[in-house]
Amino acid sequence: MEDELRREYDLKSLEVRRLGAARKSFGGQLNLDFTDTIRKNKITGFFLQLIQPIRYLNQRHGSIEFHTWKRDVEEKLGQLPRDSERYLQEFKNIDFDKNYESALNEAQVLLQSCRDNLINSKPAIMKQQNSSVSSPTNEIFIVHGHDEEMKQTVARTLEALKLQPIILHEQSNQGATIIEKFEKNANVQFAIILLSPDDMAYKKTESSEKAKPRARQNVIFEFGYFIGKLSRAQVFVLKQDDKKDKLELPTDILGITYTPYDSGDSWKLKLVQALKATGYSVDANNLPT
Repeated sequence: MEDELRREYDLKSLEVRRLGAARKSFGGQLNLDFTDTIRKNKITGFFLQLIQPIRYLNQRHGSIEFHTWKRDVEEKLGQLPRDSERYLQEFKNIDFDKNYESALNEAQVLLQSCRDNLINSKPAIMKQQNSSVSSPTNEIFIVHGHDEEMKQTVARTLEALKLQPIILHEQSNQGATIIEKFEKNANVQFAIILLSPDDMAYKKTESSEKAKPRARQNVIFEFGYFIGKLSRAQVFVLKQDDKKDKLELPTDILGITYTPYDSGDSWKLKLVQALKATGYSVDANNLPT
C-alpha cells in the first residue's frame, strides 16, 4: 500500500500562503491562485499527510491512531472545493468494520483519485474548516527535559532562523497553574520535542541492571499532546542517546521520525526541511555554524 510521489513535485519548498492584513487567520476561504507547479505541490503535500499514515494502520483497527487519522481525513476533505465534496461522502461510506484491510486500500485509492482530480483541474477555492484556524506564526514550542545544552542550542538555532522559541519556564505564570500555563503557550503550529536520557527505568519484574535511559514523563506527555493537537508533520522530534545505551522511545506513536541530535549538526538541515514542508519561510543559509 505504498503511495508513489510524483518526481516533479518538490515538497521541501512548500509554503503556506498568509491572507488578510492582520495575518492571524485565513478568514472563510483560501484562494489557490498561485502558479501551476506550486499549486500541484501544495495539493500533493495536502494529501501526503492523509495517505502516508495508511501504511502504519494495518491491524490497528479501533486504535487511537486509526481514529485520529480518520478524523483528520474527514476534516481535510471537508476543506475541498464544492465540486469535490463527493469524496468526503464516499470516504464516510467506507465500512472499516466489515473488512478493515480492504477498506484501507479503498480509502487510499479514493484519496489518490481525489488528489489527481484536483491536480488536473483548474485552480479552485478550498474552504477552511473554520475561521479560527491560524496561519503559521513565528512561534515554535520547545518541549525539553533536563539537558540544558540541547535546549539552548535548539533555541538559538530557531532564533537564527528568525523564529521565536517558546520555552515554558521562561513564560510568565500570571497566576495560572502549570497546565493552564502550558495550554496558553501551546497555541502554536509547530513543536520541537527534545528527547534526552534524563531518567532510568525498568519493568518491576526485572532488576535495575535492565534499566534503560528514558525521557522525562512530562516530555512524553507534551509529546503526545502536540501529536493530537497538531499533526505528525508539525512535530519535529530530536533524540539524544545515552553514552552507554540507546534512548528508549515510545512504541505506540506511529509514523514518527526521530532525528538524532548529533554533534555534526545535520539535524539542523532536517529541521529546516521540516519547517519548510509545513509552510514556514526559513533559509538554511541563516543556520549558525
